[in-house]
Amino acid sequence: VSTDTQWRFVWVRYVRVLNHIFSGRESELNTYDEFINDIFDHHQTWMHPQIITLNRSCCALIAASQGHVLFSDTQQFAQLKESHFVASGIAYVAPPTDSTPGGSKDGGHAKKQCREICWNWNANQCTANDCQYQHMCSNCKSNEHPSKSCPNQNNGKPV
Repeated sequence: VSTDTQWRFVWVRYVRVLNHIFSGRESELNTYDEFINDIFDHHQTWMHPQIITLNRSCCALIAASQGHVLFSDTQQFAQLKESHFVASGIAYVAPPTDSTPGGSKDGGHAKKQCREICWNWNANQCTANDCQYQHMCSNCKSNEHPSKSCPNQNNGKPV
């Protein structure tokens, strides 16, 4: 998924499945749909991959919260949104500055540098020798420990 159209296509099907399995979540999912679609609608097309990355981060936060954060808890995503869209944020990707394919001088063949946090590393499950994601705590942003071992952890709830 790399465009808003693709995301919306997949999201509609995902919502159908969730509503079929877990009845009563329609309002929660509609709230999240509005949250993400408002972001798509207010950003230029070149930012859409960054919005999709934000979506992945939000979904990872929801999953890691073990039911404490719902799709409708969009206020819980404020820090994630800031980290993806503010130039000083750890997940921010600068706009393309040249016209070469892939936005790089080597024709787009260099390894993609990703500023997104490795959720597998935070769960002590990353097996990649050369992981493209950042190995840093999703709670405090330290690269000294995964979130499972974070001293700032709040009884297993995201901080």
